[in-house]
Amino acid sequence: MYKKSEKGVGGITRKGMRVQELLLERIEKEEYPISTRQLALALQLSWHTVQEYCLKLQLKKKIHGCRIAGSYLWTKKEAASQKDNASDLLRTLLDEQLNEQLNQEINNEIRKLREEIASLKQKPRENRTTAQFAAGGENK
Repeated sequence: MYKKSEKGVGGITRKGMRVQELLLERIEKEEYPISTRQLALALQLSWHTVQEYCLKLQLKKKIHGCRIAGSYLWTKKEAASQKDNASDLLRTLLDEQLNEQLNQEINNEIRKLREEIASLKQKPRENRTTAQFAAGGENK
């Protein structure tokens, strides 16, 4: 008769803990995200088993998963945080570059305005007398 196995810590059997260990080892070896199907083929497990335990590992925050075009991709947690750090660094560099470019454009505009003001100051004032005043009439 079939005897039900005792469940380990957190309601997971010894087999389940072993599957999780295998999944973690395999995901940590990969440099790029790996799909549930690729994991199932590599570990010779059913797709559903791999999916179930990967979701449990994701809930425990041991791996990072994302769904793209109907399939899940899994990466080690450090890779996800490194990606976040890299995107933050890239965002910071782009902000600095844009700020520098904007400051340069603003300084160029200020320089042009100063040159225009200086050239206006150097021009002689026009004769402000009107024809009527010059003819001896009253200027209103």
